[in-house]
Amino acid sequence: MLTAFSLSLAACGGEDSEATVDTDVPEIDCDKEPIPSYSEVSAFGVCTNCHSSDREGHERNGAPPSLNFDTHDGAADAASRIVNMVSMGAMPPPTSGFSLTAEQKDQLFVWAECGTPE
Repeated sequence: MLTAFSLSLAACGGEDSEATVDTDVPEIDCDKEPIPSYSEVSAFGVCTNCHSSDREGHERNGAPPSLNFDTHDGAADAASRIVNMVSMGAMPPPTSGFSLTAEQKDQLFVWAECGTPE
């Protein structure tokens, strides 16, 4: 079952906007879902193509220098932003050449919504 919620638009590297969008994300029951640890979330392997502290300048493809997902703390601190951007289809950017499967998105959403376990 899907549920709609409003979220603030924020493009990677851009300014936050006051505009809101209704976005469908899976309704997650953390008591019934297997919750992956940070290292089990395969989506981060895609995200760190840009959102990695090892990448600089043009290698980041516009990702803000302070927004890195190559550590648990970095990813956990940005968990709600990650869910918002991925659920809107803004991340990974369509022009980046990277994509997430439905399974990767679902796993990421469960991790983020169920406590961001290390």
